[in-house]
Amino acid sequence: MVSLEEYYEDFINSITLGANANETFTQSQFFDVSINFLVEDGIIGDDYRYVEFMSADKSLRIDGYYFEENRNILHLIIVDFENISTVDTVNKVDLDTNFRKAEKFFKKSLKNDFYSSLEETTEGYELAKFIYIDQSKI
Repeated sequence: MVSLEEYYEDFINSITLGANANETFTQSQFFDVSINFLVEDGIIGDDYRYVEFMSADKSLRIDGYYFEENRNILHLIIVDFENISTVDTVNKVDLDTNFRKAEKFFKKSLKNDFYSSLEETTEGYELAKFIYIDQSKI
């Protein structure tokens, strides 16, 4: 049986190799691999979007989303990935902090002045606009 440390080392190596092969960042590669687990398990559909957005003050953050149109559910995704050599523990404080960043993004997006204040070229613009325009569906 493979130990947790051996599995983690293999997993991190595959993320690093995949990022190099795809000429992308390790966080983006981790997102793709993690999302594929969710897609394969039927938790989300394969039409998810990778949206790397963080506000200048780092109080708002979104790394991706998936909208379940038939159930009107918007899944907001934050990737908490560090390319480190040892297994790290995720604690409640980190989870709460990341949740608040996504929640704050969502709540700000419900107001017209938020999406219209973003550069149209930023990755968060389209999502914020979608939330504002289609908020009655979400």
